[in-house]
Amino acid sequence: MKKYKVGTVQINNSFSGQNYLPLSLGFLVSYAREHCKNINDFEFLNPIYKRIKIKEAVKLYKECDIVAFSVYVWNNNISMEIAKALKRANPNILTLAGGCHIPENSEYIKKYMDIHPYLDIASIGEGERVFTSFLENFPSKSWNNVESLIYRNGRGLVTTPQAERIKDMNEIPSPFNKGYFDQLIK
Repeated sequence: MKKYKVGTVQINNSFSGQNYLPLSLGFLVSYAREHCKNINDFEFLNPIYKRIKIKEAVKLYKECDIVAFSVYVWNNNISMEIAKALKRANPNILTLAGGCHIPENSEYIKKYMDIHPYLDIASIGEGERVFTSFLENFPSKSWNNVESLIYRNGRGLVTTPQAERIKDMNEIPSPFNKGYFDQLIK
């Protein structure tokens, strides 16, 4: 059985030749590995976590089925340029964005989606449960079953109800203890 290839992007700041690890992605993937019913259907590629040329990002991820972006004020522009270039290279890639830069206000999230027409789905608010549910529903593309999303359905934008927040942070496995960063550290 073919595995779906998943690329992830959380471009962080660099200083003195060092880079921050993509902690948000670590939480998302570690949570999914622990809770997702069909996790074995997915192959997660090494994340893009530092600034690289957009052409290089496209070369790394153009064969992906899904590319998920964790966006913040400092990386939104380059992340969306990568998303746009990926869609040009492979229109079948599903692009998903979440993170602090995604507005929670319905008026602003619709504007955000209008500004970024190459973005298929945005996750609003906390992402661990949402990303896991997204993966579980990916084979059927039943986004209406996934809370906290805004997505395009061919006729416009659809917003699903907001997911309940995680109350016990111990529900989220440590990406350090679960080995998410092992390949990057090597």
